Amino acid sequence: MPSYLRQLFAIFLLSNLMTRPEYVWQSTWQLLSEDILHEERVLLTNPELTDDELKNRCLQKLEKVLKSCGRSFQDFPTMPGPLYNEEEVDHSNRLIHDELCYNRRSLLEEHQQLLMNLTAEQKSAYDKIMRAVNEAKGDIVLTIASSGIASLLLPGGRTTHSRFAIPLNPTEDSTCNIKQALDQTLRDILDLKTHPVLINLLEVKQLFLVATSDIFCLLLQKDLCKILLTIGSSIDGIEKVQIPDDLLISNCDDPISAIVESTYPDFFSHSSGIDYLQQREILALILDMEESINEYMVSLNHSPEKTYLSSDTVCMSDHSFSALEHVHTPEFLNSIKCSVIPNHSNTLKVGVLVMLLRNIDRSSGLCNGTRLIITRLENRIIEAKVLSGNMAGQKVFIPRMTLTPSDARIPFNLQRRQFPIVVSFAMTIIKSQGQSLSHVE
Repeated sequence: MPSYLRQLFAIFLLSNLMTRPEYVWQSTWQLLSEDILHEERVLLTNPELTDDELKNRCLQKLEKVLKSCGRSFQDFPTMPGPLYNEEEVDHSNRLIHDELCYNRRSLLEEHQQLLMNLTAEQKSAYDKIMRAVNEAKGDIVLTIASSGIASLLLPGGRTTHSRFAIPLNPTEDSTCNIKQALDQTLRDILDLKTHPVLINLLEVKQLFLVATSDIFCLLLQKDLCKILLTIGSSIDGIEKVQIPDDLLISNCDDPISAIVESTYPDFFSHSSGIDYLQQREILALILDMEESINEYMVSLNHSPEKTYLSSDTVCMSDHSFSALEHVHTPEFLNSIKCSVIPNHSNTLKVGVLVMLLRNIDRSSGLCNGTRLIITRLENRIIEAKVLSGNMAGQKVFIPRMTLTPSDARIPFNLQRRQFPIVVSFAMTIIKSQGQSLSHVE
């Protein structure tokens, strides 16, 4: 449990959820370091530690968590920092150190297995990349992705914004901190006699959505290209497309229950199974349909429900804040819905499938788009298990956070303090980008 509490404390720091983190630290350091004393006594045969030594060990572990997220205690001046002996200080480039710590033999075996499963199109792209790097052995490759959930699919993956310090909301005057984030690292890499090659991979989204009788079917068939070409040949943008009967759910009185039964067959017997849930999803075209399906799925769960209400305000940094605070009532702010933030009222149950709406801690698998199963509901914290990726089955804690949507349809900066999760038995097409699913409807 102390390791989970340290992870949660680091999340609070990284998300600026504490106005006085040093006060919280002084009040909780003993809880955060309970297992450290046990380790020292049993594993390291060190019978006793003073309070200052125990605090320092705890701060060192917290520093390790922060550094895995690209931060350190130097970014939080009110917090005490850990002290290190000379032999404990690592003067090497941390990025290069992390990139050289892979198990090459294990990766080679995985590479050979994956290589045999490539399609002809994938093999062609693979050959071009390998020719570009001259099949170099042991070179450093920086794996990046456009979203947090996609970066979890890559060993050592990071988002482009995180790796190259690119602003999340760029403007025409924005600049990225590439000089500090990349220049020195590339110089160090070149000193190692390696040859950096930049590869830009464009994701080919072979998805086509069809709406019929309020049911949405995702086509991943070989006839997809033919259907797309048929649509593309339309002059006025209107074209009738014949969808194969085996791709449609027909002869049903209740479309929602029919698509649920098709995607989640025998749901009651498998509702808590990670293997069952992690590959299944219903894709909806609009937010209202997503909410209708999710409400139906939650109603199938007979656990006690708990409703969390948000606190909504207009951001004080908004230049028109003084005028807006009288125009936009709390009731109006509560009624705002958009796909990137949870609703004002969020009803949850233990065992419900949810999706994270914010990057919290990539090292724990907590990225925007991560799917989780709720295991415990408290007033100020939610406990859940990660559903997919390398951290599948890992227990995590989700705190309330202040979210500000970047939606052009909202003419002011809304701040919503709520748990950054939504029920996710169904999701919109936009949210599904980066997900790995084998059963979709």
